Parts: sequence; C-alpha cells; structure tokens
Amino acid sequence: QLLPLLPMETWIQQMCLESGAIHSFALVRQRLASKRGGDPGDLQEVTLAKAVQSAIRSVFCGNLELCSWALSDAFVGDSFVCIEVLDELQSLELQRRGSFRRLE
Repeated sequence: QLLPLLPMETWIQQMCLESGAIHSFALVRQRLASKRGGDPGDLQEVTLAKAVQSAIRSVFCGNLELCSWALSDAFVGDSFVCIEVLDELQSLELQRRGSFRRLE
C-alpha cells in the first residue's frame, strides 16, 4: 500500500519494473485469484487485491515510454499487468491527444 504513496518520478517507476516488483505483484495477484477461484474472498484478500492493482497502476502512471517499453518487452506476459498498461496508455491518449505518435 506504500508504493502508490511514493512520488512517481520516472526513475522510481523504472526501478520498480527493473527490480522485479511488478513481477512480484503479478504473482501475488495470480495466487490470490487461484486461491479464490470464483469466490470474492474475505475482506483482507479483496483489500490486498485492490492494493496490488493500485501499486501496478501507479508504477505505469503517466509514463508513456515505460508503458511502451513494458509492452514491447517479454516481461508483460501477465494478462492483468498487460491490461493495466493498456488502460494507462488509453488514459494518456485521452489526456494528451497524439501520445501514441510520439512513440514512433
């Protein structure tokens, strides 16, 4: 729950990706999902799942280059992380029209 409280500067976001923090979050989320099955789970598990999602979103928040790099890297094999990155890219495109053209 602390990660979203950090100032999301580019170097912090990059370190989260390179250090394996995002991979660890993805594994935690997968374990929670497999443990629950289709059951919503208890409050603690739901809270943890929301914290993981928030942490992943904060790492990619507002960083077009990192989102692009993450998608082009073999790292983003987890569908949940991929969807979060794509959501962030869509949000960036809505905020700043032509963002995708900058990547070319």
